Amino acid sequence: MLITKFHQMIRHRVVWAVIATGVSLAFLVSFSSIRSCSGDEKTNHNAAGTLFGNDVSPAEFRTAMFFEMGLNNDRGLSPKEFETMRQRTWRRLAILRTAERLGITVPDAEIGQILSSEKTFQANGSFDKQRYLAFVQSKGVDLTTFEEYLRQSITIQKLAGTVEAAAWTAPTELEQRLRNLTDRRTVEYVVLDPAQSTGVVSIAESDARAFYDQNREGFTIPERVSVRYVTFPYSNFIPATVSSEEVQSYYDAHSEDFLVASTNTYSLPEPLEKVRPVIEAKLRDDGARFAAREVATRFVMDLAPDRSGKRPTFDSLAATSHLDVATTRLFAIDEPLPELLVDQEFNRAAFNLVLNDPELSFSDSIAGSNAVYVLTANERQEARIPAFSEIETTVTPLAKRQAQRQAFVKWAESVHTTFASGLATNRDFRSIAQAQHLNVATTGTFTVFASLSTNLFEHAEKIVPAVVELENGELSNVLEAGNQLIIAHQTSRTAGSAAEAVALRPQLLRTLQEYQSGLVFDQWSAYLLRQANFQDYQKQAADAAAAADESAPPPQS
Repeated sequence: MLITKFHQMIRHRVVWAVIATGVSLAFLVSFSSIRSCSGDEKTNHNAAGTLFGNDVSPAEFRTAMFFEMGLNNDRGLSPKEFETMRQRTWRRLAILRTAERLGITVPDAEIGQILSSEKTFQANGSFDKQRYLAFVQSKGVDLTTFEEYLRQSITIQKLAGTVEAAAWTAPTELEQRLRNLTDRRTVEYVVLDPAQSTGVVSIAESDARAFYDQNREGFTIPERVSVRYVTFPYSNFIPATVSSEEVQSYYDAHSEDFLVASTNTYSLPEPLEKVRPVIEAKLRDDGARFAAREVATRFVMDLAPDRSGKRPTFDSLAATSHLDVATTRLFAIDEPLPELLVDQEFNRAAFNLVLNDPELSFSDSIAGSNAVYVLTANERQEARIPAFSEIETTVTPLAKRQAQRQAFVKWAESVHTTFASGLATNRDFRSIAQAQHLNVATTGTFTVFASLSTNLFEHAEKIVPAVVELENGELSNVLEAGNQLIIAHQTSRTAGSAAEAVALRPQLLRTLQEYQSGLVFDQWSAYLLRQANFQDYQKQAADAAAAADESAPPPQS
């Protein structure tokens, strides 16, 4: 029971307040001999950069970033997130090249053993190649790419494992963390509501403009596009009949979908005649979707230029095909279009279109919920930050809300000061609260460890992390709790169960070691990058271009 609760605890955010600790960097010393090659070598500025004096090609860097993002692309990352990912990618490359120098390898046999033991890929206790292939296909990569990703991940894990030797937890620290988890506590607290804060907050236009200036990026109107499109509704392609052979074939191939419990211990499929209407409806729907997609694909093929470069326009082909051309509203990449019953595939296709490009101005066929679509580029509006005058009516309520919140927080801090001053003169928490017309709530006796598996009292998720380190009579900071604020006072703290502490000690020690190992490995990878005479040519070029733009004289009017 205790072990199960502890595993829940290590995934709970409260644990970070419990196990936060400094990290020894002694491990770095053991790698101080790994130096970059001579910086005098000629560099290839067509490369993405260099590590240890050797070029890193753009292709290698892109692959490393793709792997670092867990087989995802970087689309949708903000500039700040993208820069962070670039730095992580360079660290990844430095770690892998260091592993190569140290002779750390992952042979094919080890990859095979890991795959065969993974339950995701097993059927009836044995490795199922079809499940494995389906999983890889769902990631949108081929087998070679996936297994290289797996090989690199294992290599990094092996190197990270050596860090554990540098992660050490002092016995006094461990005992303090155990005490924080198992001591028995009682807490009093007050919940402050914005309505209790007196005074009316008003703002001038200058305040709203200042708020806008401080948060300009937050008002960015994202890039938006609109497209023109033709529709191939599934309802136009429903087959009139479904043959008995098709029904029988589907029933034979999917009989497990029709199983029902029988009078004995076995499950048997329902008779074909009973499920025939269901199968016929499914086959008609599948047939309609296939036929609509096929006609839409022919439409796309007819839009492609012939050998001489001639091709019909989107409108002329739609007219000869007796199709109406409609136009969407402007929309952002992640903005739903519920009026069309389409998903993100439609949006991605729309944003990939290039106006006036013979081959990129129209899309492939896009399947929606009720129809197939073919798109052509129409209009694109680049992302921009609107002027204050455009959005003043939007900015002003937000600025006022912020001013009200700031006034509320300032009042709460004055209440906190009153509590601190009163407690310092031996007044009790409840009498100080009553003098300020505040209601006091009291928790039952609890331990931090027990609170990790359930909320023992209202606002426990906010209060417990704040009192972990508090001793008797100490006051928490002002705590955020949604729209409200909380001030907590630890009324009592006494020693908890010695048996519970003994049971927790091995697991807590392991968690502390793993936590510290992760921090050491992160510090080491940053150190390794510095030692590799690391250069990022692409970033250097971007920084140089930005500097040139800043130093350029303003255009003459």
